Amino acid sequence: MSRSCRIALGGLVLVMLAGLAASAWAAEASGRVKGVFPDKRELIVADSKGKDWTFILAKDGKVILNDAERKLEDLQPGDVVEVTHQSQGEKLIASLVRCKRD
Repeated sequence: MSRSCRIALGGLVLVMLAGLAASAWAAEASGRVKGVFPDKRELIVADSKGKDWTFILAKDGKVILNDAERKLEDLQPGDVVEVTHQSQGEKLIASLVRCKRD
């Protein structure tokens, strides 16, 4: 195997490991929407135990409502959501908010 092939293979392995590590840092939360504040990019969700969680939607974050990409302001109090997020200090940054509404 040539040196350039080994370097390329090593780089590919590093990229794959970085991708796995990044996905491991993401967490999932679910609950009912209590409040939506689009001007702050903020979403408040109550979990099944009644604890409130405040999420800030990342600038490149997505809101998926019934399998279509929508805006944060399209969510309503009472909607059941699943939030993929990461912690940044004391803040919870949401990268994806999924909601199914009948």
